Amino acid sequence: MPKLISLAAMTVVLAAGAVALSAGCAAQTADEGAGASQDPIVNGTPQALGANSFVQLPGAGCTGTLLTNRFVITAGHCFNRPGDPVYMDNQASVIRQLVVNPNQHDPNLPVDVMILRIDPPLAVGGNATTFHRNVRTDFAPAGGHVRCFGYGSALAGQSGISSNLRLMEVQMRTGLFFERYFLTANTLGQTATRGDAGGACLDDNGSIIGLMQTDPSGIVSGSGTSVMVASSRYASWQSSVINQCSSNADCWTGVCNASQGVCVSSHCFDGVKDSGEEGVDCGGTCAKACRSRCGGLVDCGDGRCVKFPSQCP
Repeated sequence: MPKLISLAAMTVVLAAGAVALSAGCAAQTADEGAGASQDPIVNGTPQALGANSFVQLPGAGCTGTLLTNRFVITAGHCFNRPGDPVYMDNQASVIRQLVVNPNQHDPNLPVDVMILRIDPPLAVGGNATTFHRNVRTDFAPAGGHVRCFGYGSALAGQSGISSNLRLMEVQMRTGLFFERYFLTANTLGQTATRGDAGGACLDDNGSIIGLMQTDPSGIVSGSGTSVMVASSRYASWQSSVINQCSSNADCWTGVCNASQGVCVSSHCFDGVKDSGEEGVDCGGTCAKACRSRCGGLVDCGDGRCVKFPSQCP
């Protein structure tokens, strides 16, 4: 079970990562201001495809990406705090809890990723309950087209973040290598790991393949190439975080198995005899037949086996 941490504990855990990632995300660096290098979101396309599921984290100067209406994924070294605001277009929410990836300081491959639980939920397409963005569990192929999003500076030299979501488009250079992606700079010299920390890079299906500024090792292969930890490194972990629940209202699926504390895909897995089922999670509209305990009879889910479903309460 992922561990929720306090602000004090988070500060200690993230301090080393923040030093290692001093390029950071809270403000533009001096060399960017002098024009020596570009923030990848500078001159990017404003309000690009996917704008309705990316958020500003002004307290940290970072970008976040909605996983569901209630959860945001961003870079682990962004100093978000409980109580900080979150904005998406004209909507506002507040960070309530932080969950840092347990491999934040893995000596082999640090995973610089954090998930924020927010409240109230942010609506996507007018719906505040069912939004869900996929996180890629397999590997994107070499040569693939990648879209990276963030609330970067509108112009080189500006500090802080823009109110407009911006897009840069790059290509996968060599695909996956030791659980990292190598991305080739575009014609503007924009590269993903110099982007807004926490901004997601997506494949053409809209699935997250990684986050910008998430490779603390700083490995670079060749001029104009950046490196990003593959989402496959943390996809299972993020799924376990966003699928914790105590009631149906906690789940983007709309169904919570409260006894197990996890979101499930339908009432046929919720551990309750409901929705016309003949037994607990069996019979009726559920694919599973109620025969495992009662043979050819109907399992009422309360210890009784009967011949006709109508005899179940």
